[in-house]
Amino acid sequence: MAILVTRRMTKRFGGLVAIRALDLEVEERAIHSVIGPNGAGKTTLFNCVTGFYRPDEGEIWFAGQRVDGLRPDEIAHLGVARTYQNIRLFANMTALENVLVGLHMHLRSTWVGAVLASPAVRREERWAHAEARRLLEFVGLAGRGDLLARNLPYGEQRKLELARALATRPKLLLLDEPTAGMNPAETAEMIQFIRRLRDELGITILLIEHHMRVVMTISDRVTVLDYGEKISEGTPEQVQNDPRVIEAYLGTRKVKAEALG
Repeated sequence: MAILVTRRMTKRFGGLVAIRALDLEVEERAIHSVIGPNGAGKTTLFNCVTGFYRPDEGEIWFAGQRVDGLRPDEIAHLGVARTYQNIRLFANMTALENVLVGLHMHLRSTWVGAVLASPAVRREERWAHAEARRLLEFVGLAGRGDLLARNLPYGEQRKLELARALATRPKLLLLDEPTAGMNPAETAEMIQFIRRLRDELGITILLIEHHMRVVMTISDRVTVLDYGEKISEGTPEQVQNDPRVIEAYLGTRKVKAEALG
């Protein structure tokens, strides 16, 4: 079954049509990649799905509920989380505190209880800290919770951003170029980690990625955008042999061979 569906979704910025009548279905527990040249509309798609942009036309459905028009926090509460191409951590907060921010939506304590330091509040705080440490361990950052986010190496900052996203308990996780800036070893580790998210936690992954080897290795299905329109969709093998993709995204068959190995 599809967990995310867009129907004729269109987003304009003045005279620029960033997304044009996009029909997209992301199956539950799939790893679904969205690729295309710069300016193809990939990040606009993410911003529409997460509520940062409101589509000008069409519909967005998540888990059977229409979500276009909802606020980002309302969509997050339904089970949609994301990471960003440019890491957006709270640099002067610790790794543990960054994850606690993601857990905040699941806390039930009131400000009155916090002021009075009631037993219920103290129990919830202990649970939140334990859960944050568990998530840090899950992403490979055990023992790093007291370090400021800005002092972590680049690869560990990527992991911390994932831990914060996981703290929201997503059903659908949108990853915007998760391997950007990583070396080959870090990229291979990230591929395995994304598979763990799907296989162990049952999270559906919608992925933007320019690294074609990653896309072809990890994806169950690939959607190709060009100038805001879907020009191809299918398995990685089908997409990489589509002449429209070769022309619009990879340029030539020679470039295709070099890019895909």
